Amino acid sequence: MNSESMSAHPRMLFIGSGWRKSGKTWLVCHAIEKLVGIAPVIGLKVSLHRQGESNYHPGYYHPTGDEYQIVEELFPGDKADTAKMLKYGCSQSYLIRASDQSLETAFHHFIEKVPGDHILVAETLSLRDIVKPDLLVIIEDITQEQVKASAMRLLPEADLCIQSEKGAFKEKTIQLFDQKLESVFF
Repeated sequence: MNSESMSAHPRMLFIGSGWRKSGKTWLVCHAIEKLVGIAPVIGLKVSLHRQGESNYHPGYYHPTGDEYQIVEELFPGDKADTAKMLKYGCSQSYLIRASDQSLETAFHHFIEKVPGDHILVAETLSLRDIVKPDLLVIIEDITQEQVKASAMRLLPEADLCIQSEKGAFKEKTIQLFDQKLESVFF
C-alpha cells in the first residue's frame, strides 16, 4: 500500500512502539482519560502477526493468510489491555488479531461500525500502512535494544516520538504528549 491510497478517519490516535513493555498501554489509557471529556472513545489494540515475529506474541492465536479475529472486550479490568481501556473510560474496546494479508480487511470491517462522532484510540503501528491517523505517536524505550523493523520504518512518519525507560515516562515527556494531544483533539 502506498501513502497516496491512505485515507484519514477524522478522529484517530495511534500509539505504538517497536519494543515490548515500553509503556504503550499506559499511554493509551492516559490518552483515553484525557479524551473522554470531549467525545466518546473507542479503544482498539491491534496484534499483527508477521512471519518471523511470533516471539513478540507468545501463546496467542496466530492468524495466517486471510484469517483475522475482531474481539470485543466486555468487562473493565486490569489484566487484558482492552479491559484496561474500558476501565479508563472507553465506551467500547476491541482487539484485532490479523496477518499482514488480512489486516486491511479486518480494519475495514471494524471501522465501519465506529460512529463518526467518536475518537478511536488504538495501540498500533500496523494500521499506519492502511490509514493516516490524526496523531501518530511512537514510543522508544531507551533501555531496550531489540526493535521491530516495522517500527523503525515508521519513525520518520511519527507526529511525536517520545522516550520511556522500561515502560516509565518522565513528567516532561507526559506534558509534551498532553500538549500534542490537546493541539490535535481539543
